[in-house]
Amino acid sequence: VSSIIGIPVGQAVVDNDLILFSTFNKDVNDINYIEDGKEYYIIADELDLDVDLEEEDKIYKFNIKEDKAVGEVLYSGNLNLDTQHPIEAVSVYENSELKKLYWTDGFNQPRVINIAAAKHIRDKWKDTSFDFIQSLVLKETISIERLAGTNGRFPSGTIQYAFTYFNLYGQESNIFYTSPLYYIGHPDKGGSPEDSITGSFSININNANDTFDGINIYSIQRTSIDSTPTTKKVASLSIAQSINFIDNGNTGSTIDPTELLYLGGEEIVAGTLSYKDNTLFLGNLELKRKSLTSIGITHKNWADKILFDYKEMESPIPEGVYPYKNSLDLNSQKIKTFKYLEHYRFGIQAQHYTGKWSDPIWIGDKQNDKPINNIFYEGDSIKLPIAKCTIDDKELLGKLLNEGYIKIRPVIVFPTLQDREVICQGVLCPTVYNVNRSS
Repeated sequence: VSSIIGIPVGQAVVDNDLILFSTFNKDVNDINYIEDGKEYYIIADELDLDVDLEEEDKIYKFNIKEDKAVGEVLYSGNLNLDTQHPIEAVSVYENSELKKLYWTDGFNQPRVINIAAAKHIRDKWKDTSFDFIQSLVLKETISIERLAGTNGRFPSGTIQYAFTYFNLYGQESNIFYTSPLYYIGHPDKGGSPEDSITGSFSININNANDTFDGINIYSIQRTSIDSTPTTKKVASLSIAQSINFIDNGNTGSTIDPTELLYLGGEEIVAGTLSYKDNTLFLGNLELKRKSLTSIGITHKNWADKILFDYKEMESPIPEGVYPYKNSLDLNSQKIKTFKYLEHYRFGIQAQHYTGKWSDPIWIGDKQNDKPINNIFYEGDSIKLPIAKCTIDDKELLGKLLNEGYIKIRPVIVFPTLQDREVICQGVLCPTVYNVNRSS
């Protein structure tokens, strides 16, 4: 590069490199540019055709050695830079392959770039690659299956998985998917907290977001209710069209459980930033993601727009003394059901394109009028009531999409011990029931 195209709006020095940001004044046709050490102010229509003047924002890097500067364009695209919002930047030198530049302009969310990134990494960059909080498409599908009796070992209890995207030497996204609870027990009997259970879990990920470099898989294990979980970073996998991973309980490293609370973060605009003692400080913060109540989605306005109803789901009849296929082999979403004549409170949550979930909005309370069918005498399956949520209001869905919410899910509040109307219901002890039935 022998010239700078556009108007410089920010600069910083990282090691021996000078970084310059340039943009075009979107309101006029006049353009500043620098060529051969001289600054020119000319009319765009009169520019020489040999001068490349694509109307794009650019990030330049000039390596300065012995009073000479060798330049290149690190990135060219639409970064939404503006001459009325000059850039403030700080540099952090970690090693020869990791030279980071953090910047903010009080107009866009804070950003970071590794100016020493290899070309194959730079070729994958897009306009949002530098954002602190990465945008997600949320079209991936994830399935998890327990493989009982296979090589692997876990403590008796429950396990849950969480997933994030990451860029090499860069940002990690918010958690975009959290699995239901999976139960760890023996195929023919329950397990005590001291037991070590053989088996493994097969994790399949399809249609992963290929704009990232990889996916992180985390596990949360508990051996007793309300205990402090054992949290592990199980694996970091490269992006592929179809990903399969077997967790045998022996891979990964243990992390502090609170780390999962701070993955990713909220999309903000910062007016200023500074750096000291390996800590980045941001000031004059403004939250970009709007709450559902702020866009008019409340219980008062939308309670009659969303319809909850109960429908029946078939489940296999238990077999054998210990009904493994109807309990521990399934996850928490598949074995839970609703008590007959009990009231439940329903609401909705919306997932933002950053992966963050909104606060729940209460929609209404509903009583379950679907009993569990008599499993002793009818058919080859048990009919269990499950809740169905229907949202067909285009105005509601349009508001959510306009504010960056691209997924929704129903949520439920179960009655407390003091509030419940049905004390107990169902098979109290499936082992005793099956022994009685077989006799």
